[in-house]
Formats: sequence, structure tokens, C-alpha cells
Amino acid sequence: MSLVERDPGGDYDEEGEDRDEFHIEQLVKDFSDEPPIRHDVYPESEDVDEDGPTRARTNMRRGNGELFYKQAFFNGVAFKEAVLDYVLKTGRNLKQYRYDKSKIGYKCVGVNDEDGFKCEWKVYASILSNDRVWKINKFVDKHSCIPNGECEMLTVPHIARLFVDKIRDDPEYFMPRKIEEIVMRDWKISITRPQCQAARKTARKWIEREYDEQFHRLRDYAAEIMASNPNSHVEVECITDDEGKDMFNRFYVCFDNIRRTWMATCRPIIGIDGCFLKNKIKGQLLVALGRDANNGIYPIAWGVVKVENYDNWLWFAKLMKEDFGLNDGDGFILMSDRQKGLIKAVSEELPKIEHRMCVQHIYGNLKKVHGNKTRLKPLLWDLAWSYNETEYLRHLERIFAYDSRVYSDVMRTNPKSWCRAFHKVGNYCIDVDNNPTESFNSSINKAREKPFVAMLEAIRRLAMVRIAKRSVLSHSHTGICTPYVVMFLADEHKLASTAKVSTSTNGTFEVKVSGDSHRVCLKKMTCTC
Repeated sequence: MSLVERDPGGDYDEEGEDRDEFHIEQLVKDFSDEPPIRHDVYPESEDVDEDGPTRARTNMRRGNGELFYKQAFFNGVAFKEAVLDYVLKTGRNLKQYRYDKSKIGYKCVGVNDEDGFKCEWKVYASILSNDRVWKINKFVDKHSCIPNGECEMLTVPHIARLFVDKIRDDPEYFMPRKIEEIVMRDWKISITRPQCQAARKTARKWIEREYDEQFHRLRDYAAEIMASNPNSHVEVECITDDEGKDMFNRFYVCFDNIRRTWMATCRPIIGIDGCFLKNKIKGQLLVALGRDANNGIYPIAWGVVKVENYDNWLWFAKLMKEDFGLNDGDGFILMSDRQKGLIKAVSEELPKIEHRMCVQHIYGNLKKVHGNKTRLKPLLWDLAWSYNETEYLRHLERIFAYDSRVYSDVMRTNPKSWCRAFHKVGNYCIDVDNNPTESFNSSINKAREKPFVAMLEAIRRLAMVRIAKRSVLSHSHTGICTPYVVMFLADEHKLASTAKVSTSTNGTFEVKVSGDSHRVCLKKMTCTC
């Protein structure tokens, strides 16, 4: 199934599908998992939801630029990119001399100024009929020339490919002059202003065309998912414009194997959130995440909508309810921010679900108003972590004593909706924030910059990698408990060792820990905490 457009008028578009596959594979390769989820630890980051796309970074990071004999690549584009990285790292003047579909070669056209001899450096890669990967079959790694800032390989299409994502992100910043400055600053290669103008024009032409072509292939992508993943749920919803043409409205996907695994082995917790897309088509990516046996992130469904509002959240909640058998929500936990449309949609579609508000979002909103209050963060999180109503009231008094205006703003957020003391007993989940979902959104940050179908495919692969890692981690422990449970129990044992226990009446015990006193009944397995 094609993921990008094919335009016979340009070098980039002729290799579009392979190049997009290359970028997706790079995203998966560079993926790094989030640190283990911990409780009662103040978050290091104070960042909150992004308000929209930010200025593109000018640090043009590429590969390591290493080439060696028998080096393997999963397609010809990957080999070309590796050679380009070598050029950018060394500043050598390379030129392509073989253009076959199964054979590609580059040579150095630099000249030694002293004796006038041509440079001997050469690299040649090919793919055999009985092989699945490209390999470097000839490599003469010997230069007799001196870099002089010239490079015949860095043509207009190459420059356009280097900057197409940056131009897509911030077209007004990456003007020809800025492109020329960045190439000289980062790679010490000299290119002309007309080259930069032509490259920018070429990149913008690709950007203009790729989105229409990507949306044309969206139904093909949905059909491919259903063919390769039977019983999955995919929805492509369109609306008809005044001219009678179908226009994209919403997209949703839930894979059958993910759904069945979540329902059979994962905890009854769902975190949902929306984040901005970073390409030309401004929309929102909606994600739903579960927790596996090791308390790790488990992506279960995602979709794309034009805007984050009540109608779209209601649509998303209905589909989740259908796919995961949530019924009225009884027995399940939902973690989210305080988006009004989301709260209304959940209360209507899942009236009995325990809907917890994310403390991190609440803290971020309060910080915007009380940014100079240095004790706001620990006071708010201590309030969220209160185990019982007595502790909850004590932390509220501390906030009031610290600043009455902060106290008033905290009370407007309805703290009982995000404080641990008021969680339902029985679900055994002490989370008060939706940070795992934020972590997932960060891990797919680069994917959100890609054209539509390529973005969806990149997210799918990253989600599968994350799930696979979690599955291995959850089943890697030789004992009954998962690594997360072992870590959690170790912390609990350490805390319990500081407790002072004394017998009381009617088969109960008085336990003093961390300055608090609680009554424990082992017969009923209850505690006044």
C-alpha cells in the first residue's frame, strides 16, 4: 500500500514511498521508552499541554555518517541517506555515478591541488535477487583530496529534502538566506542563493501536493488495516462539500489483538488526551492508553479529528465504549484533563465511570496565575496524594495558610475530583495524574510532523514497539510478581519497617507511621487510613 504520492516530475516523489518508509523506520529505531511510573514523587517537568505548534529548531541533526564494507540497508533510500550523512559529516565532494534500481554508486570528484590526481574514494551498494537488504559491496575508503566547501551531490532536490520538514513546520522562518546560512554553519558546505530559492520552492510544491494525495489514500490504508488485522475497528468519516466532494472529517482505529489483550490482561484504567498535529493540516490526535500488568503504558486506540470539542469526544467515547465493553463505565477508571467537552461527553456516554482529573494539568493552570508561588507545587501534589479526608483537610489548611488566593483557586477546581482520598475503593489504582499519556504523546512527537497516512503508520509502529517492550518486561520476571510490583512492594516494606505497632481491642492494632496513627483490623482487612 502506497503511503505517499508519486509525482513523475520530481526526484523526491519518484522515491516517495521508499523515503517515507525510511523515515518511519528511523522513528522506530530512535524510539526510547519512558522511565518507570512512580508514585508520590514530584514530577521533574513543569510543562503542561502545548498550546500549538512551536518554531522549528534549526539544529539539523542527521545520522552518524559512518560507512563500511558489507554495511546493510533496508532499501536504496537508506543507503542514499547514509551517503548524504557522510557528505555532511566530512564535507567531501561526492557525486553519484550509478543510478540503477538495484545498484547505486558514488565517487569522490575532489582533486588534489598539488599533483592534480583525482581522488580514489568510491562506494558501491546493490541488492541481490536472493537478498532482502542492500549492502555495500565495494568501498575504497581513501581520500587524496582536501575538502574545499564544494559538493556536487548537494543538488536542489537534496537541499529540499533536508529542509522539507522544517519548511512545513515554519515556512516564514526558513527562507533562502536562512537555508544558505544553516548549510554553511552546520556542514561547512557552500551553496548558492538561487539553489536555496529553487530548493525552497520545490519543498513547498511537495508539501502542497502530498496532503491531498495522502487523504486520497486514507481509505486504502483503512482497508489494508482490516485485511491484515481481521476484526479490528477502523472508521474513516468524511463530509461532503458544496461541490459534492468527500472531505476528511474524523479517523479512528483500534486493533483487535490490542483490544483482546487489554480486556484479558490489563488493568481497568484508561488515560485519554488530545495533542496537536504538527503538519500543514492542523488537527488533533486523540489517544487512549491502558496499563499492562507491569503498570506500563499500553496504547489501545487513537484517532484524528479537526478540533478537540464535545462532538468529537462524544464520538471517540462511543467507539471506545463499543470496542472495550465499557457499558456505563462501572468498574473502570478514566484519567484526563479538564477539557469541558470531554467531561460532558464522558458523563453522557459513561455515567458510572470513575473520571479522575489530572493534577498535572491543574497545576499547570494554577501556575499561570500564581507563577511566583514557589511552594505551590509541593502543596498541591501533597493535597492530591492525601489518603483520607483528615489528611486532605490538613493539606487544605496548609494551602490556605500559605495564600488565601491560591486556596480559592484550588477550591474552584473541585479538588475532590483529583484527590486520592476520594477515589473509589476497589479499583486499587492510586494515580492522580495522566502523565503516562503525556509521555506517549512526547514519544510520537516526530511522527506528528509527518503527512497524514505516514503519521498514522508511524504511530502504529511506535505503539507496537512500545507494547512489545512492555509485554517482554511484564513476563520477564521469574516470580509471581512483575518488576513493577517488586519495586512497589520494596518501597512499601521500607515504609512499613518504620511503623510502630501496638495491640488494641477487638482484634485490632494501632499503627503509628510518619507521625500519623491508624487503626488496622486484620480480620476485615480494613484500615482507618
